[in-house]
Amino acid sequence: QDKVNELERSHDEFAEVNEHLQLENSRLETELGQELEELRRRSDLLQLDNSRLQQALESQGRRLRDSEEQRHQLLGELQDVREDLHALRELELEAQLHSII
Repeated sequence: QDKVNELERSHDEFAEVNEHLQLENSRLETELGQELEELRRRSDLLQLDNSRLQQALESQGRRLRDSEEQRHQLLGELQDVREDLHALRELELEAQLHSII
């Protein structure tokens, strides 16, 4: 009879510990599920931020290329003006020489 009582007590203790562990496991699963959901939300926000930064970087790159092309074009025009100015000075000098002669 003592053995039976001891087995019943052990069984009750085991059931109590098991129930406590199941409750703790359920609580932890809920907690982890919430943390996982928060991490997913953060990941989505980071991906959105990353996409926006990528687009801004691409736009800035295009503006930089456009600016560089414009700079190159303006340098070419400046060179043309310098050449025209040099040619004009030569013509002025020739005209002065002819007027002296």
